[in-house]
Amino acid sequence: MSTLSALHRPLIHPAAVIRFDLPGARPVPYVQARRFFDAFSRAKVELLELGRRLEALERE
Repeated sequence: MSTLSALHRPLIHPAAVIRFDLPGARPVPYVQARRFFDAFSRAKVELLELGRRLEALERE
């Protein structure tokens, strides 16, 4: 992890639990939630890159 990305991460203890204020929502361990959001962010970036490549191919 780069220093810059480390600065943007919240300083939360790894054993912390995130509580969502939604009916029926269960508390989620912070580490599990962080992994999900990291994976989601990577997938979103990959989809955006694939979209750019597709647009470039369509222009050719």
